[in-house]
Amino acid sequence: MGRRAAWALLIVAIATMAVVAWLGRRDQGQAAPQQTPSLPGATSNAPSPSPSGSGLAGWQVRWVIDGDTLDVRRGSERMRLRLVNINAPEVAHNSVPDECLGPQARDRLRALLPVGTAVELQTFGKDRFGRVVAIARKGTGDPVNLTLVQEGLAAPLVVGDTIPLASAARAAQAQASQAHLGLHSPSVACTLPARVTALERDAKAAAKAANKGAAALEARARALLAEIAARPAPPLVAALTEGDLAKLTTRLTDLSRRVTAGT
Repeated sequence: MGRRAAWALLIVAIATMAVVAWLGRRDQGQAAPQQTPSLPGATSNAPSPSPSGSGLAGWQVRWVIDGDTLDVRRGSERMRLRLVNINAPEVAHNSVPDECLGPQARDRLRALLPVGTAVELQTFGKDRFGRVVAIARKGTGDPVNLTLVQEGLAAPLVVGDTIPLASAARAAQAQASQAHLGLHSPSVACTLPARVTALERDAKAAAKAANKGAAALEARARALLAEIAARPAPPLVAALTEGDLAKLTTRLTDLSRRVTAGT
């Protein structure tokens, strides 16, 4: 078997893995996100978790850590919240770099919930890191959880059977996809849609130059397909709808075949 034929078989195998992986998301949900770095005293004197779905009033924002984690206070009480059913890109911490649009998601949540803002909370116990899982609202407005997803700055997330906003988050995700916002944007360089578009542009240029750089293009396509297939899926991938991921997988597979064939 020739080298190009072997590459083609490998690309098809990776693409198949990607399709199977994103199909599996519907039933299995997403893995719990990584722990956010602690701030001194962030959870000191925190109350016991309220019964599932119960409401809490009188809390104010103490600090927003990233796009899905914040600290709140009520008098001398302190509590760290993890916004339920969403997963925002990570910000740099512990030598881990920013994820795509991580700082933007954090800054957007800070704009939605400035320090001192009164928030209405609906809590659902604690996650494995001890953070209180919650819906957060400013006044009678919509949950800020959904705002982040609707603007393409967070992905829907289901962990276990805690699903109060799961359906609404999927609907918000579809709106962000249709509007090409945030992680759905083909014009933000770090997003998957933008990176696939850039690869297609480079492949066209290579075809005009006697297919120079074909091996590098194949490697980039394989890397993108592997990124789509990886689990647990980072927000960069999980933010996209299943339909969007399927289209990107098809585009990458077709591109790889053309590059392999030298067309």
